[in-house]
Amino acid sequence: MSAPDLAHVRAEAQQMISETETITALLSQTEQAIAETIGLLTDLSGPAAEAAHYALGQCDPARGGMLAVAEALRQYSTTLNDQH
Repeated sequence: MSAPDLAHVRAEAQQMISETETITALLSQTEQAIAETIGLLTDLSGPAAEAAHYALGQCDPARGGMLAVAEALRQYSTTLNDQH
């Protein structure tokens, strides 16, 4: 792979890492908002609170998946060298 191509791949990998970190942060914010919503719904609607609990339960696996993607991209980018 030529140096310009390698630089482009490195830049793309870094961009994907940055995007996964942004998504992970957004998932954390979403999780907090859902938890707050559950508190508001508990006294108003049992089914709505149950649905919100389900949504809350999906945030952690999604966040973990995004963290794994970012780590895999970091590991891949460390293998990119001028001899690759």
